Amino acid sequence: RLDCNAARFKKASTRLTMADFDGRELISLIEEFVKIEERWIPPKSEYSLYLRPFHFSIDDALGVKKPEKTQISIVASPVGPYYATGFKPISLYCATETIRSAPKGTGGYKVGG
Repeated sequence: RLDCNAARFKKASTRLTMADFDGRELISLIEEFVKIEERWIPPKSEYSLYLRPFHFSIDDALGVKKPEKTQISIVASPVGPYYATGFKPISLYCATETIRSAPKGTGGYKVGG
């Protein structure tokens, strides 16, 4: 699903008026990053290397405006099972009669704002 995640990341960046980037190039860079840092990938099942790219302004001043300069970085961390008892599937309910966010909001984007 790397291509879907890259497309969603690109869509969120566009929504926040960040600089455009090549999604395929981002995927290539992440793949190369994982090769270089493979020693951090846990060898046990149910463990993984958590990767979280993020896109932010690196302008010299704060303000409410479109950023002129941006940077994409990545956080990487080995992670284990969420629960101390290990992996146990859970049941989820999916509501179809309500919405997660207001129209024109950022609920459909991966943003930390």
